Amino acid sequence: MNRFILSGLLFGFSFMINGCSVNESEVNVINASFSGTWKTVSESDNKTDKVTVNRISSDGKRFRFETYSEGGSFNSNMNQLFVFDGEYLHASQGYSSEFLGNSQPIEGSESRKLSKAEIEKMKIWVPKLPGSTKKGPGETILGRETVIYEIEQPIIASFVDKSEFWIDKETGLILRKKTEQMSKRAQKVVRTELMECIELNVGPVDESAFSG
Repeated sequence: MNRFILSGLLFGFSFMINGCSVNESEVNVINASFSGTWKTVSESDNKTDKVTVNRISSDGKRFRFETYSEGGSFNSNMNQLFVFDGEYLHASQGYSSEFLGNSQPIEGSESRKLSKAEIEKMKIWVPKLPGSTKKGPGETILGRETVIYEIEQPIIASFVDKSEFWIDKETGLILRKKTEQMSKRAQKVVRTELMECIELNVGPVDESAFSG
């Protein structure tokens, strides 16, 4: 059992949701049942340095979250599975890293009861918190109408994140999010991240999805 899985996960998710805040009173967020795939591409200096694919299923109360990433600071591959059964979060992971010289996956698993706030923080597909501005209608994504919001947030003294995200008008799901990190000193974009839903089915989810 790896006791660091969930603590590391929640730390990472605090960065993933930064810039995804919207005023919930302006968005029709529905506890929809759905399954979908989101792909995130991160670039620095116009070069791709990390690609993450998230496969997510939810019935509004429970969710299954499979994530696979390549690249990043340690040039590693990582796969993780998280299943929230409505009460407990069950997590497992395995990864191989060129930086660490591991040729075999390192695996671990853990189950823990988390607070409602911690569970909600994990839902990268749902907009949260006030602070963004509604720009107006967005283009159709996967045949679904969207509304665009934007937010600008300082992250440290000399950098600011500017994010735009396209929200499904019917379900409130984030279908696309683009974030640019700007250096105030250099007056240029130093990092970009694009998260986009590439497959979405809204409707009942098979019960087996939440069995781990």
